[in-house]
Amino acid sequence: MLSISRAKNAKSGEMYFEADSYYAKKNHQGVWIGKYVSELGLTPNIKREQFVSILNAFDSGGNTLVKNASDKKRKSYVDFTFSCPKSVSVLSYCDERIEQAHNAAVSKALKELESRYAITREGAGGTQSYRTGNILAARFNHHESRELEPQLHSHCVVMNLTRGRDKKWRTLFMGDMYKNQMYLGQVYRNELANELKTLGYGIDVTDRSKGLFEISGIGNEIVDEFSTRRKQVLESKQKYENLSVSDAKKLELACLDSRKYKSESDVEEIRQITQKKLQEYGTSLEQLKADALRISGQNNDSQVISISDCLKMALEDITEHESAFKKEAVLTLALKNGLGQYTPEEMLIEFDNYEEVFKLGSKDILIGKSIAPDVEYYTTNEIKKIELGIIQSAERLSGKSSSYVSIDNVKKIIQEREKKGTQYSPGQKSAIEMMCTSKNFLNLIQGDAGAGKTFAVETFREIMNEAGFTVRGFAPTGKAAVELQSAKIATSTIDSFMLSKKEDVGENEIWVVDESGMMGSRKLNRFLEEAEKLKAKVILIGDSKQFTAVEQGKMFADLQQLPGTGYAEITEVRRQKTEHMKEIVSDLKNKKVYDAMHKMQKSGNVLKITDREKRIATAADGYLRDREAQKETIVLTATNKDRSDLNQAIRQTLLKKGMINEGFDFRTLHNAGISGSYRRYADSYKVGQHIFFQKECEGFKQGLEAEITGLDTKQNSITISYIDKETGENSTSSLNLFKAASYIQAFTVQTRNFGVGDSIISLKNDKKLGLENGKIGTVKNIEVTGTVEVLFSRKQYQTKKSIYREDLNKRWITAILKSSINAIPEKTEARVCGVDNNKKSIYIEYKDNSGRVIQESINQADFEKVDFFTDTRSQFNFNEYAYCDHAYAVTTYKSQGATLDSCHWVHDPNNTTNFNEAYVAVTRARLDAIVYTGDTEKLMEQSSKMQAKESVIDWHSIKNANIIPQDSGRKYESKEISSSSLNV
Repeated sequence: MLSISRAKNAKSGEMYFEADSYYAKKNHQGVWIGKYVSELGLTPNIKREQFVSILNAFDSGGNTLVKNASDKKRKSYVDFTFSCPKSVSVLSYCDERIEQAHNAAVSKALKELESRYAITREGAGGTQSYRTGNILAARFNHHESRELEPQLHSHCVVMNLTRGRDKKWRTLFMGDMYKNQMYLGQVYRNELANELKTLGYGIDVTDRSKGLFEISGIGNEIVDEFSTRRKQVLESKQKYENLSVSDAKKLELACLDSRKYKSESDVEEIRQITQKKLQEYGTSLEQLKADALRISGQNNDSQVISISDCLKMALEDITEHESAFKKEAVLTLALKNGLGQYTPEEMLIEFDNYEEVFKLGSKDILIGKSIAPDVEYYTTNEIKKIELGIIQSAERLSGKSSSYVSIDNVKKIIQEREKKGTQYSPGQKSAIEMMCTSKNFLNLIQGDAGAGKTFAVETFREIMNEAGFTVRGFAPTGKAAVELQSAKIATSTIDSFMLSKKEDVGENEIWVVDESGMMGSRKLNRFLEEAEKLKAKVILIGDSKQFTAVEQGKMFADLQQLPGTGYAEITEVRRQKTEHMKEIVSDLKNKKVYDAMHKMQKSGNVLKITDREKRIATAADGYLRDREAQKETIVLTATNKDRSDLNQAIRQTLLKKGMINEGFDFRTLHNAGISGSYRRYADSYKVGQHIFFQKECEGFKQGLEAEITGLDTKQNSITISYIDKETGENSTSSLNLFKAASYIQAFTVQTRNFGVGDSIISLKNDKKLGLENGKIGTVKNIEVTGTVEVLFSRKQYQTKKSIYREDLNKRWITAILKSSINAIPEKTEARVCGVDNNKKSIYIEYKDNSGRVIQESINQADFEKVDFFTDTRSQFNFNEYAYCDHAYAVTTYKSQGATLDSCHWVHDPNNTTNFNEAYVAVTRARLDAIVYTGDTEKLMEQSSKMQAKESVIDWHSIKNANIIPQDSGRKYESKEISSSSLNV
């Protein structure tokens, strides 16, 4: 692994050569690395006097290298520490070739760092940045940990010096080095793995997502035995979990807190200690080496992936989420795919020669308060074709739709409705007029959060239906589809529609897509191709200030600036009901984040609580107060750990207060987070996890759930156990992941207790049960057998007498007594289970305090004592659908589209947020939004930055076919954004 320290001063660096320093011992003699070592008069092996001089920015002759050389506060160096896997460290005590392999891997990583990320600045205020291609570093090798256990690692002291293009020594800007830490660490690990293979050792990948490995044949018990230091650090880290500092800072504090003074021990002494420990396991260093080399020779039949496939999978992974990307992002993924097979140099050559990759160009990017110059961006030919194809469709079909009505007709209908009391905002009227009258194929509505987009769409649908047009609704998620259905539009998810036969779809329909900002470029392109084929007019509705697509691109935002599309905005604040909240949301939507946050601070709605545990407890208390005040409320957070802790804290209090019932423990399934190319490797999975077949594959039917009972990393397969639905018998099979990975999803098994009154969220779509991912409800009934009944929504039933015409098998009607009727107590909640039209009465069913089911009748004369509601409910069994969790707190992302009275947002200053998350969190609330943070300055700073996402449309061609970036936030001109501008 690679860890990088903070920049430190010269005095701190002198510890490497203090007389009694661990670092100064004979076994740890260092070497200089860099292009200009000899020019500076430095000897290959480091001498103390030279080292101290360089730390203080003087050359060996005492000449100053930079202006502030004598400044004691000057940041002199950064320590890049490269550490071997534990098995490698152990074997290095009996195979001296391993240290040479480690040195070669370190040198490769430093060479990459030097050639790509050495940056300096010049000019007034250091405004001009450029890459120098040189560093000066001192490497010190150490063989043991502070616990006197094998731990081969190198401290590479990278000096804050680089030689500029004017041949003068300058300070080094290291922001780009920090930014690419993951890539540099993977370069080291891949190079080390390949060096070890040339020595005859085999490689076992232990964590594909992190690119980690151990030497084959060294058991986990040996690795654990010599990992005392890591255990100490992780234990010590627990003390700092509640601090409002980054995870890296917590680890740093834990390292310092648990650090022992490194006692003076030579390699031979450590070897003897190691041998003694190994004897307890019935082995020795020599035997471990022999076993490792023997096992490596037996693993020749392992499946090998071509370098081309490694890169192809990496590109598929990254373009699943991004349209434009940096080379390092792809290389890091590709190197993990090829860990133990390909070197970084081989992968780089493959990338540079890969025909599917298209270079967009380079631009300067801001890292902190400094500039990293000429950062290269790439895309694939497929993504370029897709995003430009969307532009082409909009341009080609502009003004060619026949699904429209006259503006006079629309204005007349709106005026008639306003006379009857319907109120429309100017934005809603503008949007309705545009949707109805536009002759363009592609149309967009930018609707701010809570501005009444759905209400405007309902009026539009009524007008177009009356004119004889079919309006069809779509959304990228099941949850969003349900929201659009409230506009009385038949709605489906885009995925289900694209998979359907479309037999009932006619020409010249109007297709409305809600939450369009969450659609990726690939999905949008396929959808528009289908719309063009069926001559449908498309209306994309969304809010570019909310979360962008998890998938690639940001086409909804890009298309808003394209001529040839219909466009309208709905900006008026309608959701918020207090002047205070209206002002805050108005500031936010106008990007006045500091103004909004200061208003919230002034009213006591921003609470600074540095201790995480107290922050969680305070937010839980806020939620409980609002719940007791009969407010619809929720807690939002970005991290799953916060979400889990908040749910537990809130639920425990509700149980104590008797507001929910102690229920039963059930097995629940939660996404294991195995995505992208990692799904294709057996080493990514764990025994005990469950998999779900999303599509039929390898003879396994869609919808089958199976448990993983075994892993075979050599053959890259998993063993699964499942119940054969045809025979009812338990079956076991092997599943080849290279063939099946794209068709399965992995889940971890966790236990949850659910009782009556619990807030519950469904985590996976199930059309048969009427469940969507992210749907939140309340448990109304639950049995120990696992059968649960959940209320998801409730609407007032307006015309009570029409209840006699209802089909009660299809519609759930709930009666709540405002006062007692006969023997039925006040506040009884019952289901209407039957009607008697002749007797003008209804039959209800409810449970009494003992749980006994009671059936009674209510006469129409008593209807005034009853409130009737239409419920949306679902009944399922945890043994068949286990994808659930508590929902007192949810992630901010899952809350998009929700409306509540109050919202409690827990902001973690160390989990970088952005404007989009802050905007979504605050705008969920009608009455009140409260923020809990550990750092108000970070809250405001982070909330001011838009969610960063690149697209092909951010680049355009100018003279000589050079591709350069446009300023973000620009308004496109037709000649700039036309589909011909990227030289397809």
